[in-house]
Amino acid sequence: MFIPQNIIDNIREANDIVSVISEYLPLKKSGVNYKCRCPFHNEKTASFIVSPSKQLYKCFGCGKGGNVFSFVMEYEKLNFPEAVEKLAERVHINIPKDKLSTERASNYKQIYDINEQAMEYFCSNLILHGDNALAYLKSRNLSSDTIKYFHLGLALDAWNGLMDYLKRKGHNEKTLLSAGLIKKSEQRLSDKFWKRIIFPIYSVNGKVIGFGGRIYTNDQQGPKYLNSPENVVFRKGRHVYALYQTKQYISQDKSAILVEGYMDAIKMFNFGFRNVVASLGTSLTENQAKLIARFTDNVYILYDGDSAGRTASIRASRIFLSTNIFPRIVILPKNEDPDSFLEKFGEQKLKDRIKSAKNFYEFILDIFGYGNDPNQDRKTVKEILESISYIQDDLQKEIYVREIAHILKLREESIWKSIHNLQYRVKDKDSKKEANNYKYSEEIDIIKFMLQNPDNYIIITDKIDDSYFFHPQCKKIMQLLLSRKDIPDIISNHSKLLDLFADKDRDFVAGILMSNTISKDNIESILEGLKFRKYNFDLVKISEKILKDPDNIEYLRVKERIKKEMEKLKGRKVIKLRG
Repeated sequence: MFIPQNIIDNIREANDIVSVISEYLPLKKSGVNYKCRCPFHNEKTASFIVSPSKQLYKCFGCGKGGNVFSFVMEYEKLNFPEAVEKLAERVHINIPKDKLSTERASNYKQIYDINEQAMEYFCSNLILHGDNALAYLKSRNLSSDTIKYFHLGLALDAWNGLMDYLKRKGHNEKTLLSAGLIKKSEQRLSDKFWKRIIFPIYSVNGKVIGFGGRIYTNDQQGPKYLNSPENVVFRKGRHVYALYQTKQYISQDKSAILVEGYMDAIKMFNFGFRNVVASLGTSLTENQAKLIARFTDNVYILYDGDSAGRTASIRASRIFLSTNIFPRIVILPKNEDPDSFLEKFGEQKLKDRIKSAKNFYEFILDIFGYGNDPNQDRKTVKEILESISYIQDDLQKEIYVREIAHILKLREESIWKSIHNLQYRVKDKDSKKEANNYKYSEEIDIIKFMLQNPDNYIIITDKIDDSYFFHPQCKKIMQLLLSRKDIPDIISNHSKLLDLFADKDRDFVAGILMSNTISKDNIESILEGLKFRKYNFDLVKISEKILKDPDNIEYLRVKERIKKEMEKLKGRKVIKLRG
């Protein structure tokens, strides 16, 4: 949904952050600000600060921070357009829709309507014509209440049953094709799903966005599971199966159990594990991890016990680690999945397994082993260190390194060196870090000074660029400052500035904006230190190249230039600031 920037700004200005947050939390005046206990983590002493002058909030306990939009997003578990709409309704501001948005919304609505009517058709089939399908579901120990709760249905053994039904509802073939419920062959159009049990797939907001179909008799041909094709409303990697039905239980239990497929999720729910979700039978994506994180940061990965399931568990744990969620992994016997385990051993045995779930490195040690074979030990350590490399939180990373060093009797320095030498395979390139052993205080102070002093922003960006920054979020902020012509205007509006950032980046920027100011008297020496450290880093890099190629004249010239620049920095001031 496209919302014009001027409308977003009007909505922001009409929603005072103190007034909005006061509708959710018991704010109390504290000097020029307001404070209360943080809603995003458990604490005894209030550390959640709201600034009316800056129109920002920041928790100095857990680190959460942002503006009025991000608060509503975080508290209500909404995305940005949904939060903007909610706040627009609060102050009675109408969000206009352009022609393109109207046409797109109409297309979306048609597909949502088709999916809703298709679900009703499938559910009716199961009741009226589904004796064999119901017998199969009963044989899998699914109760009638569970079948109804997840709106399970049946596609008949007919090539055009659903198509004819939806045509009678007024839908044309073109729209049915775009919805993915019918397919085109050389001879004719026909239903996508034949003679399959149907699992409706919901968005987190309760709209039917697609379907999964499963064969249920031994004589059926084709893949066991068949999914709706992706379209404008359905992207498998952006949705989590059963989250709509179980999000209330996840919030209540403050945890989620992630399984692989539809049947695993439904079977778990049927046995009383109400906080269960599934990754739609695909490898977990970062979008899915972030969607789950909207409801809890306490995740249990419960995949199949075979080799493929264990490999997938490690992969999923790394996706969570890259989003600063630290999951526990449940170990099942090699030939079991959650469904079969429940059938053989029952609910209590699975609860015991969940209670004894491992963190990522305990899981790797358990399945790969350590201490018996040096070659295997190297592989095990490499797997653990690669997982650590996905962690974005430097403090948490340091804690794990210390634990691993103690458990495996390795030197911390060796572990850090190995982590730095790994080729990170996280999809988001911004998460790769060039120099984790560097201290970032100078970089943070420079960024803080620029954001808090718009008048001096251009003077500093004329002297240094993003290559001087190694802290991933500082580097990202500097790249943004250099790329936007409207940055001076945005910097002067702190709440508006935060709209440019998401999740942890927004928390980081909010912390900078809510912290103490940097004196102009100190900024020159900070800049000198930042430049000197950059030149020193460049000197190390070029020296490494010279070791490999000692006769390279250009490398030697570069080294001399760097050394001369370092000498120039000593004893002189870098820039003159405005008074």
